[in-house]
Amino acid sequence: MDHSIKNIIEKLYNIKDPKGLSNDDMLFLENKFGKLPVSLKVFYSVCGSENSILHCQDSWITPEDHHRWAWLNDNKYMVLLNENQGCYIAAILEKDLGKADPEVYSSDDHGESWKLCADSADAFIKAVLYYEAVFRFPFSAESFYSLTGDEFEMLKDKLQLLPFHIDNWFGTIWLFQDSSSDAAFIIENDGDYQLMYGAASEDAFISLSEKLSGIGEEM
Repeated sequence: MDHSIKNIIEKLYNIKDPKGLSNDDMLFLENKFGKLPVSLKVFYSVCGSENSILHCQDSWITPEDHHRWAWLNDNKYMVLLNENQGCYIAAILEKDLGKADPEVYSSDDHGESWKLCADSADAFIKAVLYYEAVFRFPFSAESFYSLTGDEFEMLKDKLQLLPFHIDNWFGTIWLFQDSSSDAAFIIENDGDYQLMYGAASEDAFISLSEKLSGIGEEM
């Protein structure tokens, strides 16, 4: 499947012509943090002003946020994502700014300590887009499902495990897909597995639901 940022947005978010950042806003970020990683520049240029993408379950950080929130300007790392209740932030650390595809780290103590969240900015952006899409889908499971370890392994045989994931964000978030217009994620935390899934179309949701029938217990 095509995992480009543009295709993910078109297929999962059903947005054909998203709004990108203005040249002035892009220049603001580059003046503040230096040359942006290619994937991050693509993300901002494709949908950096598209509120329906920027604010789903969690919020992507934009130049507008830097202008209104002092806490973003009191540090030297580049915050990319803010969890909806402020429990976690994800950022590129100061030492990695300027790298072509830097690692992304997460913090649950406002930047006092950091844990690896994704091996690259490219993987982080794509993983978050899939994860957030599940909360935005017009057709989705009515609640989370609790899975056993065996059921988690079973799911890998039923769906495609995507080649990127998120670590240290309420645990590890594994991402799955059956067709280009659906997605599922599992949050793994200390042997506990929680599943949520959905789709952009009713047909895709029905097909996905049938594949997942009998797996997990509704929470």
